[in-house]
Amino acid sequence: MTIPEGWKVTQREDLEKQAEKGLKMLDKEVQEALQNQQPKTSYLLCFQKDKRKMFTSVAEQFDTVNIKFEQLNRNNKELIYNTLIKQGGKIDSSWGREIIDGKVFRTFKMTAFDKSNNPIVNQFYYNRQIDNFMLSIILLYDNNESKDALLEHWRKSKFDK
Repeated sequence: MTIPEGWKVTQREDLEKQAEKGLKMLDKEVQEALQNQQPKTSYLLCFQKDKRKMFTSVAEQFDTVNIKFEQLNRNNKELIYNTLIKQGGKIDSSWGREIIDGKVFRTFKMTAFDKSNNPIVNQFYYNRQIDNFMLSIILLYDNNESKDALLEHWRKSKFDK
């Protein structure tokens, strides 16, 4: 995958800080459960234009014996959605599928709105199982220009597997 012109690779430390912030937004019970699971997460390709325009790809190992990919995918998206709702936000979301380089990805689009009903941020998730890993692609954008750039480059991606 190529990186759009004018975007820069995101440093691992910045990604870990963002993950920590996200964890703090969750209920205490959920935080403890996630910390106890300690899934093996690998950051793959991550780049950004700024904090509201980002591409993040991660591979997270999961136990395919005890949970199926479809359920894990749904659980993760419901957790994100419910966390934002509990913080008083208004969310619009939709589920779907999209094929990238012949591979089927589950998609989840979400837009968060402020109190005046203006969109604050958009997230577009792509998920797919590869062996015992969940490949997650997260596009974060706040305008159509950034959305189009991210989607154009992502949709031209090529996979070895």
